[in-house]
Amino acid sequence: MKTTIIILGLFISVHAFAQNAALDERVEKFLKEHRGEWRDMNVPYEDGKILHDLIIKNKYTAALEIGTSTGHSTIWLAWAMSKTGGKVITLELNERRHKQALQNLKEAGLSEYVDARLGNAHDLVKQLPGPFDFVFSDADKDWYKQYFIDLENKLKAGGCFTTHNVADGQADSEFMNYVKNHNAVYHHHRSYQPGRYHDQLQKEITEIHSMKLTARNTHRDIAYFYLGLIIAFSISGIFLNHRQVWHPRRYSYNVQEIQWKQNVVKDSVNEKFIAAFAAEYQIDDQLRRFSVDGNNLRISYVNNDVQVDLATGKGKIETYRTTPILGQMTKLHVDTSKWWIYYSDIFGAAMLVIAITGMFIQKGANSFWSRGWKLALAGIIFPLIFLFLLS
Repeated sequence: MKTTIIILGLFISVHAFAQNAALDERVEKFLKEHRGEWRDMNVPYEDGKILHDLIIKNKYTAALEIGTSTGHSTIWLAWAMSKTGGKVITLELNERRHKQALQNLKEAGLSEYVDARLGNAHDLVKQLPGPFDFVFSDADKDWYKQYFIDLENKLKAGGCFTTHNVADGQADSEFMNYVKNHNAVYHHHRSYQPGRYHDQLQKEITEIHSMKLTARNTHRDIAYFYLGLIIAFSISGIFLNHRQVWHPRRYSYNVQEIQWKQNVVKDSVNEKFIAAFAAEYQIDDQLRRFSVDGNNLRISYVNNDVQVDLATGKGKIETYRTTPILGQMTKLHVDTSKWWIYYSDIFGAAMLVIAITGMFIQKGANSFWSRGWKLALAGIIFPLIFLFLLS
């Protein structure tokens, strides 16, 4: 009899192990195939893994997720629950996302470990009896404080309340202040010792991502700050590339035909000659440059261009006005004044920071190291090809 019981027990253990191994393989395959495809405010792959490992490490068995989306984080939670013998209740307001999550859970083979409910979490959280030993809140960020208030008495001693997008500033600061200063947390979560409370709370209760200064934030804030200058440089740069056809900085509004002296000797054209010409035709403008090509004299001012045939004396004076908006953009693009050069240097350095931080924003299959480097390499090769062709 004892032998039969032992053999039966071994059979059940082996069978259970085989089932778990098959489920692990199925879930891993699903997550690998869909990595980098999750949208609709789903958590990144790395965050899902953190949730999974946190549950496994602490052997949590009763989980609540607020904000299913299409089920990426739910799959990680349910996968962990399949190993601890627990189950997760997940709440979603949007019907389309709720249905897609159910389909994803079914495809991953985790439906039996999830109680997915459709409805407003503001009401459903209050109705849930609990108790829970693990909560993951990733719904409306301005309601985090209320979710915590509604659930703190439904959390088991030593339980864990996690939230997403707190350290990057998306959540209401009232939530952070509440959990830091609310004395009830000391009594309810008895595993937190007063001397270590703040550090543990920061690490385990409030936010999966503890870094406040991230590549994403740096990339975002610099882009916001230089948004206007990036637009101005981009637009003016496009037009400056075609300035031989039409100059974006100014437009012609008057052309005056003139008759100047005939048979002027080329060697007599100097600054004194140009000054006398300007005085005669009342050109009160800053001289930029002048040149003589054969018999053709060209004089360039800030707002006037002159062209004269030295042999016949015939020519024209073309007067320009600054193109509204586009002219100012172009001025910024080509201005070489001292202080603007310094500011442009800072702008150039900021563009380098944007490029570098952009390499570390995306994780998973679409990260720089998995996919982005190929596009970056192509972006470098194309200019090199043109340099080779033009040399």
